[in-house]
Amino acid sequence: MNNSHPAYADCFTVETAKHRADLLTNETGIEHTYEETSNGIFRAIPVAGGAEFLTGEQIPPEVRNKPNGNHHNALPESGFTFINGDELAVTAKAPNYLINDVLETDSHGILGGASMAFKTFVAVRLAHSICTGKPFMGREVFYSGKVLMACGEGQGALSRRIKAVKIVEGDFNGNLFVLNEPVRIDNKSDMERLRLEIIKHKPALLIFDTFASLVSDTDENSPSDTGRALRLIKETCRNNHTSSLIIHHHGKDAARGLRGASNFTNDVDFSFSLEREADSMITTMTCKKMKDGDNFEEIHMEARVVELGLTRQDGKQATSLVIKQASVNYTPPKQKIKLQINDDKALQALQKSIENEGIIPPQTVVDYFSTTPENIPQKVVIFEKWRELAYDYFSIDNKDPKNLLKAKEAALRRAKEKLIKSYLIGVHGSYVWKIS
Repeated sequence: MNNSHPAYADCFTVETAKHRADLLTNETGIEHTYEETSNGIFRAIPVAGGAEFLTGEQIPPEVRNKPNGNHHNALPESGFTFINGDELAVTAKAPNYLINDVLETDSHGILGGASMAFKTFVAVRLAHSICTGKPFMGREVFYSGKVLMACGEGQGALSRRIKAVKIVEGDFNGNLFVLNEPVRIDNKSDMERLRLEIIKHKPALLIFDTFASLVSDTDENSPSDTGRALRLIKETCRNNHTSSLIIHHHGKDAARGLRGASNFTNDVDFSFSLEREADSMITTMTCKKMKDGDNFEEIHMEARVVELGLTRQDGKQATSLVIKQASVNYTPPKQKIKLQINDDKALQALQKSIENEGIIPPQTVVDYFSTTPENIPQKVVIFEKWRELAYDYFSIDNKDPKNLLKAKEAALRRAKEKLIKSYLIGVHGSYVWKIS
């Protein structure tokens, strides 16, 4: 029996071996099947009792090894395929948003915040917008659909929060579904069962509240553990349609952001942060990461008390909160940030740039102040002009030209962030200005 032709060469996948067997059967009229020759290695073979292995021109062109038919030079099939980059570019599409500039379809990320920052309240309010198609804090909802929610911290409080939103904003259109049974989001068996529900319901969004309450033995400080759990969530939800939102806590030092391993930032498509203003019902959502997109501007929200029409044992009315967009007159408090020498020099460079090369604000900047036209700056300057002068102003002790440029880039990046947070400068697109 002659089996030297590469049509009978080893394959790394069942699919490749089966494909070869089907081709041989169809093209020669001699029935073929496939077998596993060793662990994970397969090949096409004639059906037992049939013809011997084929040779030469009996082998159909589709399964011949080109450019030569020497078995010793033939490589087994890997099962991997490639697409040409130019062809892939032709298939590129614009981002497809659930909520304009905030949440894309088929994206997976984190909403983090300290305790009492209204994380779940914001998540329920966001879910209402997706369920109904109503705007989320002034942002248009392009696609509405079902939202599935897994809550590891009890349904009692969640039911009151949902009721508060219904009272103020109306029904969820029957599109919000809260999971009754506990689910371990780091357990493959549980997530496979959840995947079946995703196939059945076809939700636009899944909300997991919170990461810590829904994992079993995952150490959130371990990069390998956390990365494995986040990948499992993505794999479970990924279908070119469904997005997922994980609610997670900030650490004890709120300035350092999310608690636990760096995967909570590195291994997600987006990361949102909620920060509640001291002694206030105002919370601000900031975009810390938006994969393949620009971070949206801060969203200021206010938690308002709602009477639920339920009476407690002491006779008082039960209440909850609902999240609303902060008043247009709301002005965030100025943060007391200590400026370093180069931060001051960057501000001086901006002042000089505006004096020398400032221009009347273009229409894009004017439109940016459509709701507060009184705040339109008199003059703005192109960012590159500010950067050039700031580099000249900076005091940096580094004689290596390559490292010096990197140091200046980092200094301007830090200065820009501090000056924005201190409400000393404004930035929109490629334009910068001083705030009076």
